[in-house]
Amino acid sequence: MLLQVIVTMFRKQHIEFSPRAVMIDADDAAFLAWNKVFPATIIRLCLFHFKKAVLGHCMKTKQHGTTFISAATEIDDMFYSYDAQVGEEILTLRGIVKYSYEEYEVHPRDAADIVFVGAPTIGNVEVSPALPSEIDTITVSANIVDDGEFTAVVSYSSDFEDWSEVTMQHITGDRYEAVIPENFVANSTVLCEIVATDDDGMETFYPEENPIEILIYPFPYPISALHVNDENGLPLLLDSEVTITGIVTAADEFNNPFFLEDETAGVAVYDGSVLGQVSLGDEISIIGAITNYMGLTEIVSIQALEILSSGNTISPQVVTIGDLIQEGSGGVENFESEIFQIYNVTVDTDEWIGNANYQISDGTGIIELRIDSDTDIPGNSAPTGSFDLIGVLSQFDASSPYTSGYQMMPRSMEDIVFTEGPEFAVAPHIVELWAGEVTISWETIDPTTAVVNYGSTTAYEEGSVVVSESQTFHEITVPNLTSATLYHYEVVAENVLGETSSGDCFFMSVSTGSSGEIQVLFTQDVDHEYAFGNDLAQGDVDAIAILTERIDAAQFSIDVTAYSWSLYGLSDVLIDAYNRGVAVRFIYDSEHSQGAAQDIEDAGIPIISNDEGVG
Repeated sequence: MLLQVIVTMFRKQHIEFSPRAVMIDADDAAFLAWNKVFPATIIRLCLFHFKKAVLGHCMKTKQHGTTFISAATEIDDMFYSYDAQVGEEILTLRGIVKYSYEEYEVHPRDAADIVFVGAPTIGNVEVSPALPSEIDTITVSANIVDDGEFTAVVSYSSDFEDWSEVTMQHITGDRYEAVIPENFVANSTVLCEIVATDDDGMETFYPEENPIEILIYPFPYPISALHVNDENGLPLLLDSEVTITGIVTAADEFNNPFFLEDETAGVAVYDGSVLGQVSLGDEISIIGAITNYMGLTEIVSIQALEILSSGNTISPQVVTIGDLIQEGSGGVENFESEIFQIYNVTVDTDEWIGNANYQISDGTGIIELRIDSDTDIPGNSAPTGSFDLIGVLSQFDASSPYTSGYQMMPRSMEDIVFTEGPEFAVAPHIVELWAGEVTISWETIDPTTAVVNYGSTTAYEEGSVVVSESQTFHEITVPNLTSATLYHYEVVAENVLGETSSGDCFFMSVSTGSSGEIQVLFTQDVDHEYAFGNDLAQGDVDAIAILTERIDAAQFSIDVTAYSWSLYGLSDVLIDAYNRGVAVRFIYDSEHSQGAAQDIEDAGIPIISNDEGVG
């Protein structure tokens, strides 16, 4: 039997192929591939049927991911897995030739390498830029193949109701693309899908179900956009030229890089040609390219730098080491390159040496401390007791996905703050929340008295609770709270050493009539081995049905917090509740897909994003 085989050498990556068709005997083709005359060759086998979906030894077949298409050749899943069906007709199959376990194999690279007799096949879809801003035009491209003539369009919508189309144009080989001829409003979500229709009227949709959701970023980019990574831990904006603004939090203290941050995140800037042009507290606008160095996202090759203002106040965020060691968990980076303050730190050295790492602890965890030799810290004595630390969270991790190697870097001796007042052993935290009151607890190393100041703002205007007894363990109740209100508070501990403030903390008071019970629902199995007491999550539940029932039963208020919201049906249920007089508040993370949230906002429901901060 003769198979039409298209042979081309696969010597380089990222090359589109338009190979010449030749006729060779199938056994010869396999023999030549096996003997590596055509190593890693791309071949195209034309018009044949799957004879069987599985063999008699189905478990072995499943393990190896192979489906026999003839006595001499298999299709395997090294690059792309496909569940073949008996009787399915394949027009063309393209892939890498391989010989393994005394069988000849063809390895398709993606869905576009398997072309069925019937509707077009769509694969290898890309959206460019990966994170478009409000000034960008969006290009959608894909590999599309069919057994005859076809047309393809990109259908898109920015309001979830009115849809427009743009025809995809042939680029090269099987590659087609379309440019969406519009700019979109920042923080909006654009939906799009590809529809390919052949000359027999058969259609293929990509995706098959929910459309692609594209979040539109503001211009200039918020710095948080620079930390949106792929599965390998690399920025989606890698090698892209970006414009950002931010306040310089570390200038020339490390020699290179310097650091800046806005209200969303921080980033390192590595370019010696502009290093001496900025000072601490400068608000700057820069244009440069995104790169990754040892896991640290950096802006390099600065094309333009403008100082917008100077002398801005730098206020480090107060965190615990327990907070920082969560960085990189699940591939998410929330803290990289930002400046922080940690209270009551101890270190495992008594002298600072340049370009050395130490371990610091605050009772909540342990993290690396890096002393840069370009600072004024090396040669000084390290504190023998606890101290407060200010520094930038940097990273040094040589391996993908770059979720470790985080290290605090103080800029100067001024960032190592010797404690003058009493020290907190356990930071203030909420023990219990009840209707109208809250219980707060903390511990100090030495006995102290204390005052808890609280209010709806950081002026703590509503009052104080005094702890007159000097002790190390403290627990007090703040009464007469307004329900469902965000409160700020600080604990000021005092003894003969002086006073120490905990800094600003906050909590949300309980709504009137709320039991305070929290139900945790999973749609799949859960493991209760590590659960505390009877606080067991529920698994294998129809969460949509449960949430719909609760929303339909609500009479006064509903609060929703969403990491990613694509539940169009639940949006309708929330809108129905709002229309019958229930107060609805919707809070979401603007850095992630919120496709179904637009309907909620259009209905007049108040929406709060993380861009708006606390308040």
